[in-house]
Amino acid sequence: MKVLRDIMSPARDGVLLAVDVYMPDEGGPFPTIAVRTPYEKSRWEQQHRYGKEYQNPERFVAAGYAVAVQDCRGNSEGEYFPWRDDASDGYDFIEWIAEQEWSTGKIGAMGSSNLGSVQFQFASECPPHLTTICPCGTSNHVPFFRHGIMNLAGASIWYLQQADRAVKRPGLEP
Repeated sequence: MKVLRDIMSPARDGVLLAVDVYMPDEGGPFPTIAVRTPYEKSRWEQQHRYGKEYQNPERFVAAGYAVAVQDCRGNSEGEYFPWRDDASDGYDFIEWIAEQEWSTGKIGAMGSSNLGSVQFQFASECPPHLTTICPCGTSNHVPFFRHGIMNLAGASIWYLQQADRAVKRPGLEP
């Protein structure tokens, strides 16, 4: 498996966001799985050691995919505010992947918890190269997901709480 670390992908406002790319050693270009995370991209790769096999890049690379994992603002450049920039940054990430020589331009997104919810945001922007999203929940996010289906009522309450906290942060008053 070939790994490219800390490639910088630009957001439309000029902020650069760090990306790690996992791909087969030979061949290419590859259909690509996109992941955006506010939790530091290095943690995504390590989670499969704790029973989260769906976060094992080796598994997807062995199946012939590239995996691109991007740090959200705050872990790269810029300042992180939950969901404020995820629609535009996610769109820009998908279209950046499509331009890379290692990608076929056929891109799917995956992730759970925050990594799942932000997919709805950038998918709403209709990136031309986004072919599918696979948001999922975990057992400790019961208000968000029931039987694999997003509970919009439960998730909406949490989103509103996050927005309220962001507005109350010093320097963010209207």
